[in-house]
Amino acid sequence: MIDDTAIHAKAKAALVNDPVVSGTAINVDVERGVVILDGAVNGDVEKRKAEDIVRGVDGVRSVQNNILVRQ
Repeated sequence: MIDDTAIHAKAKAALVNDPVVSGTAINVDVERGVVILDGAVNGDVEKRKAEDIVRGVDGVRSVQNNILVRQ
């Protein structure tokens, strides 16, 4: 099993390196393989893309997407 620290590092790096997602505006927390995303982005596409990126990280069991879309 991959530990939460490794999952956090991989998830954050994937978000920061994506050209669509504002990775620096998204907070990532991990608890037993469950990733919790918080922050604010500019649209629904960016919110969904962030979740999709994190779901693709090895070791992630599920994603709780609490990202807010700015109006």
